[in-house]
Amino acid sequence: MTIPKKYINWIKGKPITPNTDKIKIKGHYGTWYVIAAKKHKGQDLFLIESEQHGDEAAHLIITKTGHIKLDDVYNGFDELDY
Repeated sequence: MTIPKKYINWIKGKPITPNTDKIKIKGHYGTWYVIAAKKHKGQDLFLIESEQHGDEAAHLIITKTGHIKLDDVYNGFDELDY
């Protein structure tokens, strides 16, 4: 899935899309934005990166509702299969 370059600020309660930014995740500092999207076992998942720390911090994989599927991600969606 190609990620559009124009981002849309996330509004709590709205589904996350491939071009969402300003995502707030409970238990994690700051805001996040989508860098990749993938359908995995029938579920839309999003790899997100910290807006404050960029690639210096671990990424998260979340669902379209903002629930964390996997945290401390360094190798993208490849980590889903481990």
